[in-house]
Amino acid sequence: MNKECFFALCEFIRSGNYLEESPHKHLILEDSVAIFLYIIGHSHRHRVAADRFQHSTETINRHFKEVLRALARAATVLICPPDTTIVHEKIVNSYEFHPWFKGAVGALDGTLIDAWAPNVRHNSCRA
Repeated sequence: MNKECFFALCEFIRSGNYLEESPHKHLILEDSVAIFLYIIGHSHRHRVAADRFQHSTETINRHFKEVLRALARAATVLICPPDTTIVHEKIVNSYEFHPWFKGAVGALDGTLIDAWAPNVRHNSCRA
């Protein structure tokens, strides 16, 4: 992640009040986000991050969870589905697919994956 993107993420978290900065904490928001990204991005354990950032594993764990919770709260803003009023032309132009998939968000690119239910579940999987 480049520097501008990192600071934009930190500013997004700060401006949205997703993670509160209190004066009695020893780490600033940028440090907490850096710890989180280090663990997630490099798939390191908390002990490795504790050694890298020179904090206890308890502190690393606490700040990791705080940033994780903050991003979970921000998920509705960060992760939003595309415009659901747009339906792929393959679905619109097909009598076979349109009545069933006209509002399907997952079928935006027209990719269809065949799926079969086990024989014992056929009745429960019918519409």
